[in-house]
Amino acid sequence: MFLITVALILAMSPHQARRRPVGSTVVIDGFVTVQSGAFNSFMNDNGFVLGDALTGIYVATNNKGYRSLGTALEVRGTLTDQNGLLVLRANDIRLAKGHSLMRPRKIELSQVDEIREGQLVRIEGEVARAPVRDLPAGYKVFLRDPSKGEVQVFFPAQIPPDPELIAPGRMVRIVGWCSQHNDTYEVVVRSKKDVRAQ
Repeated sequence: MFLITVALILAMSPHQARRRPVGSTVVIDGFVTVQSGAFNSFMNDNGFVLGDALTGIYVATNNKGYRSLGTALEVRGTLTDQNGLLVLRANDIRLAKGHSLMRPRKIELSQVDEIREGQLVRIEGEVARAPVRDLPAGYKVFLRDPSKGEVQVFFPAQIPPDPELIAPGRMVRIVGWCSQHNDTYEVVVRSKKDVRAQ
């Protein structure tokens, strides 16, 4: 008689998953904090961010579903590193019960770093200079604060910055997702509604 042992992987939060080593297979449950396809121009997929009150993680997938912010999901996949960013490459996505819109956490410009990677955040600052075209991926905008440094804000190609709103010297408030590309930490905008004048 043969006994077959099936390894059961229990669902964990994005915060717990971020502590696991690259290459781990994990099951994560959380809520959509960035809708599918918002970053298609530079991530080259229809991925989304799955988060909770503490943090989040980018889920790479070519599935075009799960667009609604606040949708509860359970995702199984493998943790990988993509240009310095921790990514969950999904092989199974399931709808879960519940719905919750995560509130962005207000942080200083100097706090856009490794610790905040994956978080939905709100930052405020002065536009330092004219937007830099980085097409086909998008546009780079830089916010500064005299006492708290400067940070890069990335606008995906499908969400070009409003030239009047993002004019040098303007004070703005931006909601976005803390990301990383190589050695640069940045806040990535989800939609035009994420940018407001102060």
